[in-house]
Amino acid sequence: MGRRGTAGHPGLTPGWYGPRGLALPSNSLHSSCPGVYLGNMLVQQLGGMWVLRAKMEESQVRVGKRVWLPFLRARRYMQSRQSLLDYSLTQFFHEVSRYRP
Repeated sequence: MGRRGTAGHPGLTPGWYGPRGLALPSNSLHSSCPGVYLGNMLVQQLGGMWVLRAKMEESQVRVGKRVWLPFLRARRYMQSRQSLLDYSLTQFFHEVSRYRP
C-alpha cells in the first residue's frame, strides 16, 4: 500500500491507499489486512490473479480454474478463538495450492 494525502475525503485513514490507489475507509483497514496478505500470498506463491470488485471485501483471487475469497476467510478466521482453528489460514493456503495449474 502506498502513502498519499486524503484531503477532502472524510472517513478515510489519513494517507493510506490500497491496491491500485483505492482509498481504504479507516474502519476496514485493520480488518482487511489479513485478507490482503492472504490474497497476495496466493498471487505471489501460487500464480493467482486478483479479480477486483467494487467492495474490497468481495475481491477474489483466481488460482487455476477456481476463485477464492481471501477477505471472507480472514474475517471468519478472526471471529473467535475457536475460529482460529476452524478457519486456519495455513489450511486455506494448502487447500488452494491443490488447485494450482
